[in-house]
Amino acid sequence: MFHERHQHALDRQAQLLREAQADGLARTLRAARPAHWQFRWRLMRVTLHLPVLHRAG
Repeated sequence: MFHERHQHALDRQAQLLREAQADGLARTLRAARPAHWQFRWRLMRVTLHLPVLHRAG
């Protein structure tokens, strides 16, 4: 029983690792460098607002 639980944990870890790799390691970067993530979020918000400002101008 312990081995099955252990194997399940390993499978889960492998799945999370694959998801993180598929996500461009964004989750890892977010956890390791919150400042970098905040900067990207700000940049994304500005980028999203640019078309609105362009249309208004």
